[in-house]
Amino acid sequence: MSTQSGHFTTTHLLDLIDGRLTVEAAANAREHIAECSHCANEYAQVARIVARMQSDNSRDAPRPVIDNIISMFRAARRPSVRRLLATLGFDTAQLQPALGMRSGQPLGRHVLLNAEDHAVDLRIVAAGRDWRVTGQVLGPLVSGQIALHSATTFVETAIDQRGRFTLPSVPAGSYMLDLRLGSVEIEYSALELG
Repeated sequence: MSTQSGHFTTTHLLDLIDGRLTVEAAANAREHIAECSHCANEYAQVARIVARMQSDNSRDAPRPVIDNIISMFRAARRPSVRRLLATLGFDTAQLQPALGMRSGQPLGRHVLLNAEDHAVDLRIVAAGRDWRVTGQVLGPLVSGQIALHSATTFVETAIDQRGRFTLPSVPAGSYMLDLRLGSVEIEYSALELG
């Protein structure tokens, strides 16, 4: 219960003051304190601190004040985000070409995605060796962002006040489309380009 220097630790002194030592250990500690000025000074300081703590008659702040202070340090609540999965409503790539159009160059692709109150109208056209995706969000309009990404490519752009957007050209591949419209996120995970 003492340090290597032969003096008592603060914990040992607290145990003595609080009566947690055996009668024999307490008698030995008092005998040492009477002989050692260092331990006597430490004992007196610890005893004064314990006495002050025991005589503390201060009152707690009113509960509303405590609650107000605690709420100031809580993390700000983020508005909840509603996540929606879009479904394919229409895709011209799934249609059979009209008779006489089989040998012509395709003019582009039209895709319509649906997610509750929102619809996403996509136009996909070849841009050299890449593909350009443009479109419009139909439904409740709020400002937002749209992103198109795959394992190797990520492009993003803002959606204007009319719900329109034009994404930068991307190479052919399988992409995921993500829209963030205020507190709504819409995801479509199977957009094939090329």
